Amino acid sequence: NQGYNREQALDFIAAASATGCRIRLFEQPVAREDLAGMAWLRARTPVPIAADEAVFSARDALRVIEAGAADIINLK
Repeated sequence: NQGYNREQALDFIAAASATGCRIRLFEQPVAREDLAGMAWLRARTPVPIAADEAVFSARDALRVIEAGAADIINLK
């Protein structure tokens, strides 16, 4: 949850994959404000990216969608 920058998140996916780990979903890997970073990561990995902390309203969900920042939006 927001623990990486985009390069660290991509490195994590690569390292985990190299050990045989099959990541099925990466939830909110970068800061909630960093939609560009989420979109950058999403374009570089087949692992689905989920927005969680980035979405607190319908307006937030629309911003995530317009930025191409996530494959999945987690609603609470």
